[in-house]
Amino acid sequence: MKKTIFFLIAIVIIANLFCQEAKTERLTGFKGGVNRTRIIGGKDVKDTDNRTGYFFGLYTLEQLSENSVLGIDMLFSAKGGKIKAYHGAAITELRYFELPIHFKHIIRTTHNDAEVQPFVGMTPAILLKGISDYDKERKDITKDLESFDFGFNIGVDIVFQKRLILGVTYTKGVTNIMKSTDYSATNSTVSFNLNTVFF
Repeated sequence: MKKTIFFLIAIVIIANLFCQEAKTERLTGFKGGVNRTRIIGGKDVKDTDNRTGYFFGLYTLEQLSENSVLGIDMLFSAKGGKIKAYHGAAITELRYFELPIHFKHIIRTTHNDAEVQPFVGMTPAILLKGISDYDKERKDITKDLESFDFGFNIGVDIVFQKRLILGVTYTKGVTNIMKSTDYSATNSTVSFNLNTVFF
């Protein structure tokens, strides 16, 4: 856990130094939205389905050049999925603290008050809690899960007057979220976001 925290702090410091070097415009605000999440497993985890979750937190955008932006988010995110069983579905909820970092390209439209910003990036995350709900029984499964998750993301934002942002992101986890070496599973998430700017 300590190594994970140090890793996240290092990412923030490096990104901040990058932003200071650029010395350009910065926007900060609130970000929230809906997750459509799924747990993708190997041969031992089959018949999975989507689960609807949510996320919220803060974000900052640093314009690096005329056509490029660095974005850093700090989010609470509820993920997980559904696994089909004989008597219904086992619903798993995974709560994470996430630190998505993405590089955006600015595409200006014919309307001066709107921009399209496609992006790619990565999402390191720390597990806060894992819960399994099956046959009306809720169980804490945090101890069975890895405390650190990592994924790559791709998406697009539409920015209106630099005050309101609507977007969609796909994040594919690349690390095994299970502690047991007998099972393998990763997170897969489609997020729909709404951002408002503070300053």
